[in-house]
Amino acid sequence: MRVIKMKLPLLLSSLLTLSVVCLSSCDDDSDIRIYQPIDKMHIGEEFIYECTTNNIKQGDSVVVLNFYKDEVTALDYVDYDEENCCFVFYKGVTSKYKIKWDFNSYNNYVEVQYGQNGMWHKMNQYGWSEYILTANDGMTVRMICEPNKRQINLTVNDFSIEEYVPEE
Repeated sequence: MRVIKMKLPLLLSSLLTLSVVCLSSCDDDSDIRIYQPIDKMHIGEEFIYECTTNNIKQGDSVVVLNFYKDEVTALDYVDYDEENCCFVFYKGVTSKYKIKWDFNSYNNYVEVQYGQNGMWHKMNQYGWSEYILTANDGMTVRMICEPNKRQINLTVNDFSIEEYVPEE
């Protein structure tokens, strides 16, 4: 009991110090970022954009390129998520889609990705410029970039999503 009485003031002062530190750090809004998608880009036009950390979504490490839906797909069952800058499939059944792309990047790393179950998977590997994607409802497609010195400088010549029709 005597040990508890001796250590009680030390314990109380430690708790008080910890609560003050926690409260003061929680009140500091300077570290809070508000995600803002980059400007929309047109297919075939050079796109130069100065990025900030607000253009990178928390939990991500890249900038998601922002497109006009009608320049990428005419499919009614593919929506464009304006907040996350990705195309979302809602056909109601599992279907195959042909995803095509062509871009010229000026010192920017670019990927075309599909999303499934919270994971992103790279499609433009091995020099590919198209990918046949088997997609369920809710799956997504996006194009991302890692800016060079906070700048995006690229031209997307082609980015399209079409229903896949096998060649006979």
